[in-house]
Amino acid sequence: MYCLRLRCLVLIFVNPLYNVGIGGGALLGHWVTQYSGISCIGVAGMLTAAAGLWVCLNLNRYIRT
Repeated sequence: MYCLRLRCLVLIFVNPLYNVGIGGGALLGHWVTQYSGISCIGVAGMLTAAAGLWVCLNLNRYIRT
């Protein structure tokens, strides 16, 4: 289980898509606050984080040790 977590962290921080995710999160936060108000940003962030975790765990299946 520890090895799985470590590989997932390496995938997140080494993958160049990490920077795309940071930029996408900033844009999402801007859009949510502009169109829905500051009170909805927590829900939007939670849904985005859950989707990112799902993608990370599914990509983890294809990493060979």
